[in-house]
Parts: sequence; structure tokens; C-alpha cells
Amino acid sequence: MPFRRKCAIAALVSTVMLCSGAASGQVTDKPAEAIAGIPVNYSEAQVGNCTLPDPLVLWNGQPVRDAKAWNNKRRPEMVKLAEENQYGRTPGRPPGVSFDVRSPRRTNGARFRPGHGG
Repeated sequence: MPFRRKCAIAALVSTVMLCSGAASGQVTDKPAEAIAGIPVNYSEAQVGNCTLPDPLVLWNGQPVRDAKAWNNKRRPEMVKLAEENQYGRTPGRPPGVSFDVRSPRRTNGARFRPGHGG
């Protein structure tokens, strides 16, 4: 069998497998369900309208014109939006907890010692 024909067959099989996998991953519209008392939505048809903010416009409406404005103003605004709406904030360091490096290895290199702030 010629090499080109083998490549064509392999491409066809790959395409069919990819398309069938994508089709089986689709969820048809079905009514909202609840898992552990929390409503779950599996249908994009039930998602409301969402307008994303323009990444190149500051909260005060001024456009971002250069890299300095992006790094000093808009990027912190976008990080704050992600913290508040998607990821949440990282809690601060608890009082009275410290870590001592015992060896330069990455595993088992720190030790928890309560009551030793630092």
C-alpha cells in the first residue's frame, strides 16, 4: 500500500474518532438538576447573557494606551476581577506558624512548628 494512501486512511480514521468523541461529549438540553441540593446546569441554552469587560479599557473608562498603563493599572484590575469572581483570594499567613528549611531537597524540606512566628 503506498505511503500517501496510508496517510490518507490514518487522517480519515483520526478525523472520525475525533468527531465521534466530540459528539458523544455533547450534552443535550435537559432540565436543570440538583446535586446535593445545589442546582446544576448542563445546557448552554440555559445560560444567561454575559458581557465580558473590555481588557483594554480601565474601570474609569479611559483606554489602555501603553504597556506601562497595562502593567500598573489594567492588569491589577483584571486580577482583582478574577479574584472576586472566579478564583477567590489566597488567605494570609496564619499567626504563629513558621517553616524551617531542613534540607535543600524539594521534598520533606520544610517542617511545621506551631507557635514560632516568623
